[in-house]
Amino acid sequence: ELITAVSESLWPGAVLRAFAAAASKTFWEASFADSDYLLFGSESRGLPAEALEACGEEVYRIPMRPEARSLNLSNAAAIVLYAALRPVSQIFTEPK
Repeated sequence: ELITAVSESLWPGAVLRAFAAAASKTFWEASFADSDYLLFGSESRGLPAEALEACGEEVYRIPMRPEARSLNLSNAAAIVLYAALRPVSQIFTEPK
């Protein structure tokens, strides 16, 4: 229900992107835009199948060492948010 509601309320042109440990693509492959919605699951269970299906091909992972079980959710969100904001935000430009 929640995922359907979110999907139906997206801004025009917005992309719903999910982040899951089992995804085949890394977040470096995403073409982020300032209208994107970013979905993260819990550290122990991740996102439900319904959420991953709603995102279609827009499911990415954060590369980790094989022996690592998971990233802390706040750390994962910070990594991806920095990568997403960098190409679309003026705050990352070099000072003049």
